[in-house]
Amino acid sequence: MKIWNKNIKTSNSSIDAFLSGEDIVLDQELFLYDIEASIAHAEELKAINILNASELKKMVSALNKLAKLFSINKFKLDQKI
Repeated sequence: MKIWNKNIKTSNSSIDAFLSGEDIVLDQELFLYDIEASIAHAEELKAINILNASELKKMVSALNKLAKLFSINKFKLDQKI
């Protein structure tokens, strides 16, 4: 079920494939940029005291680890989710 049709009880796989079939390709191209944006967002959350220094450090560390794993093909995005 897609978020944009959560109230519809039926599914049409050909429409789903047309609308989101290649999303994974784009997601893979943007993944490292998304991580950079997430780090910047976390830094701003720290700047306005929503995150503390320890939380920021943990988030940045986890995101950097994920980026490294993705860069060496140890983490892959897939369409199953």
